[in-house]
Amino acid sequence: MFNTKRGRLAVGGVLIAIFVALSGIVYFTSDYLTLVGAETVAGEVGIDAAAPETNSNDSLITIAIIAFSVVIVFLIFMIWLEFTPHSKLRKKLNRLVHTVDDESTETLKEAYQEVYNLYLKVSEKNKSNFYSRIVQLREKIEAQLKAEKRVEELLQKSAQAGFTEMKTIYDELYTHYLKLPAKTQHKYYVHVNHLKDQLERGSKGV
Repeated sequence: MFNTKRGRLAVGGVLIAIFVALSGIVYFTSDYLTLVGAETVAGEVGIDAAAPETNSNDSLITIAIIAFSVVIVFLIFMIWLEFTPHSKLRKKLNRLVHTVDDESTETLKEAYQEVYNLYLKVSEKNKSNFYSRIVQLREKIEAQLKAEKRVEELLQKSAQAGFTEMKTIYDELYTHYLKLPAKTQHKYYVHVNHLKDQLERGSKGV
């Protein structure tokens, strides 16, 4: 249940409902017992059991205290959820998943290390909820890093290659280039495009 935002809010709502219910029971039971006691004493001495003038104010104060307590309990519960290791891990993991095709390989590598460090702090029970996603991310980022390394090697090789070899180099280069995240592609765009222009002109560029 704690693995989704809806589940966490549901648990929080249940706890708040229980707290309010218990507070209401305590309040109304106390009020009822006070009224019964007053009527009993009044009956014994033969006077009317008129409620004190302060009862209304006391009731408002009690309700205000209950409402304030509910808010405090809710805030404490949400803060606790926010800073538990598995909650922090889930947030960072989701952010990394959504940016893995956009950020630079260096940024992704650092972000993955942060995620993995958090993963090590999570209980064994919760680790199973994240394991497959962690593995998939690691494999994807490793593939991106290998692709970037190969792009650099092929660009260096193309500088010494003749036209025929350059065509073969470009085909492999572009295949690896497409595996890179957007910001890393931008890093090599000029070089890849220059090589493409050379091939289209049918000779090495100026």
